Amino acid sequence: MEVLPCSRVAHIERTRKPYNNDIDYYAKRNALRAAEVWMDDFKSHVYMAWNIPM
Repeated sequence: MEVLPCSRVAHIERTRKPYNNDIDYYAKRNALRAAEVWMDDFKSHVYMAWNIPM
């Protein structure tokens, strides 16, 4: 296996991005998932920042 820098690898782009219309939904969902998994005692800060009741 040969490791090549990114500039030598082709990038395949979609014609339509599925998250383009509602990026806030996905950003919020990912932030809450990261908070639940990794932040333990600090996840309440994420919920407070997004105005979501715990």
